[in-house]
Amino acid sequence: MTRYELMTILNPEIQDEELTGELDRIRKLIADRGGTDETTEVVGHRRLAYPIRGKRDGTMVVSRFDMTGESVNALSATLRSNENRLRTLVTRA
Repeated sequence: MTRYELMTILNPEIQDEELTGELDRIRKLIADRGGTDETTEVVGHRRLAYPIRGKRDGTMVVSRFDMTGESVNALSATLRSNENRLRTLVTRA
């Protein structure tokens, strides 16, 4: 298994309880695809370099996990299907 890092930019307008739910969903998606979630942390609210879907700000979340390469492709496709997630990027750590 390979170590990966997932950077997610969430909609800045979601409330704290929605943010907690979104973090749980990210952890569950990683676990459902056979990954072992090391950490998932909120980096903070940041100004974006350019607007994404009309939003100038975003809440940054970073997850570090181990997973096989085939599962990462499926995870990336699933992560893009939620409107609360403005942008996602999975990289090898």
